[in-house]
Amino acid sequence: MNKKTRKKNRLQILPIIILVLLALVSLPFIYMNNIVKGDKILNNVSIGKMNVSNLTKEEAKQALGQKFSFGNVTLNDAGVTYDYNLSENGFNYDIDKSVEDAFNVGRDGNVIQNALVAFGHSTGKKTDIPLDYNDDYAGLENWFNEIAQKANIDPVNPTISVSGAGIVVVPGVKGKIVDVEALKANVKQEIEKNSDGQDILLDLPVKTVEPYIKEEQLSKINGIIGKYSTKYPTTDVARSMNVAVTAKKMNGILLMPGDQGSFMSHLGPVNEKAGFKAAKIIINNEYVDGIGGGVCQVSSTMYNALLRSGLDITARSNHTFPIGYVPLGLDATVADPAPDMKYKNNYPFPIYITNSAGGGYMTTTIYGNRELAKKVDITTEVLETIPSDVVYKDDPTLPEGKEVVDDNGHIGYKVVSYKTIDGKKTVIARSNYKMTPKIILRGTKKAEPGTEQAQQPQAMQATSNDPNSELHQSALPIF
Repeated sequence: MNKKTRKKNRLQILPIIILVLLALVSLPFIYMNNIVKGDKILNNVSIGKMNVSNLTKEEAKQALGQKFSFGNVTLNDAGVTYDYNLSENGFNYDIDKSVEDAFNVGRDGNVIQNALVAFGHSTGKKTDIPLDYNDDYAGLENWFNEIAQKANIDPVNPTISVSGAGIVVVPGVKGKIVDVEALKANVKQEIEKNSDGQDILLDLPVKTVEPYIKEEQLSKINGIIGKYSTKYPTTDVARSMNVAVTAKKMNGILLMPGDQGSFMSHLGPVNEKAGFKAAKIIINNEYVDGIGGGVCQVSSTMYNALLRSGLDITARSNHTFPIGYVPLGLDATVADPAPDMKYKNNYPFPIYITNSAGGGYMTTTIYGNRELAKKVDITTEVLETIPSDVVYKDDPTLPEGKEVVDDNGHIGYKVVSYKTIDGKKTVIARSNYKMTPKIILRGTKKAEPGTEQAQQPQAMQATSNDPNSELHQSALPIF
């Protein structure tokens, strides 16, 4: 065979070879393209590490739904449990999206790209699609906060008990608080770790809360450092009840070093609901019946005990008129909401205050450290006495010439109080008591014809509203 013949034969075979090569190359692409155009997920594709190869979308969704779900979160607090259903409260896997992403593997490019991806997966290449989920961590956090409100326990401070056995420190109790931040982190970690619907069981993370006051601090209280008593008439039942109610509400006050106390804040509202009765009070410079008459006897008694114990008085007002149960310049009037009597523990040790009323006596006792407390001497000085003016008022209902005392009035005073500590005398407060005039009613009614006119003025008679009587000496101005 000559060269010309051989060349001719090669030219005839070449198209056949090209066709064979094209077939060898295109057939896999055609095959892969047919696979891509099918309705099943490619081989070696998984979702959330779960194999979904060769499954239709619906088959994949069904399989994923059986495997992936959210269960309950159960929190245990020393035997008390709290449950939360995640799937019913905004937590669910986005299965539809993940299945769609898995199905699009080898289908989201051009023909050649898709065929190459399909070929790769048929020869061992793997793709895992993450299984995303929807969440409502805000709602979950609200649940945590609700649990905290229920589970949190405030610590109970130790306190003082005074009885015949002496001064006893009553131990406090530790509290607890839910560690919400740790709880959030723990639950989120378990949610992300558990995808098969298993319930999440966790102990509620809590922190111990120590009492603010320490027992060793209260142990410094070893005796009485101040005491004062006043007397009240038990015949005035309503007022006696008000004194007793106030004393009970003001009993057992603990002041740590630097603490400030407020009489009215501790007492609370003065009304019938709180147990107070109507008794004599001052309104617009007149004695009238009002709720709470008697409260000021407790505040004034307490004021004197506080002064004698060496505590600082940061707010105090005197009454409009002098009152009979404490010396001039040593009273402390209060009202709801003001004025108030305030005091501060200026000692380096705690102070415990008791108030009691019974048998006609109101007593305040201040407990503290007898060795460290100051020795205080309280004195007063009347700087000025202002006699009552006399005012006559004509009264046409009284016979001419007859005089009746309508109001005895009040003598006015200017008083200064002092305290002496370690030989140093300082002013405590200055008190001004208002003078009110003595009112005398003078008769102007003419005698009837034929009636003998009195030749001499009638003896002056006093009415029952004498402010210096026992009733008014004990009746409480303001309260």
